[in-house]
Amino acid sequence: MYTLAVALVGGFSSLNIINVFKSIGHTFFPYLLTVILTILIGVLNLWIYRIPLTGIPVWGGVVRWFIFVYFLFVNMRLLGLFYKAHRLRLQWYGEDE
Repeated sequence: MYTLAVALVGGFSSLNIINVFKSIGHTFFPYLLTVILTILIGVLNLWIYRIPLTGIPVWGGVVRWFIFVYFLFVNMRLLGLFYKAHRLRLQWYGEDE
């Protein structure tokens, strides 16, 4: 939630722990699903990272880097979808439902 708050609101005002926990409370189950999916994607990324790419001697590191960046973009997409679906319930910009 901190990553999303800092990316959208910015500054030190977004690091207020009370507002972050209030936002988590308003969207608990969708937030929990987003966290679980983020953890599963991270585990999948680590699992794929352990695959030896010895058949590609020079390009193995580059392929691993692209896989890592791809999963990073997938995680950013998850956070964006979470915010877009629940922006009114998060109440970060003084918006009411």
